[in-house]
Amino acid sequence: MADRTLSRPFQLHLPGGRVLHGAQFPSGRAFVDGSEDEQEFPVYGISLGAVLERFPGVVALWPDDLARLDDPKRCACCSVDERCSGCGRCSAVCSGCG
Repeated sequence: MADRTLSRPFQLHLPGGRVLHGAQFPSGRAFVDGSEDEQEFPVYGISLGAVLERFPGVVALWPDDLARLDDPKRCACCSVDERCSGCGRCSAVCSGCG
């Protein structure tokens, strides 16, 4: 039977508000895309951790995390009920995570 595992999309929220899009493949490898005019993209890695090392201070958000962003009282990192502290890492990170 064929493997039915799908790749998982994610977003990287960089300090300063920039958002990059990527995917993690069933093998564990990851890919992040940038704009066409950026020479450092795309970025590939043998794991998501290897890719994240290229982006200090980044917050990785999965589809479930993005759904929580619709609730402004929920932290996207840890699900604590609290308003954003304005830490600048992303639009919905509580003071405990920031």
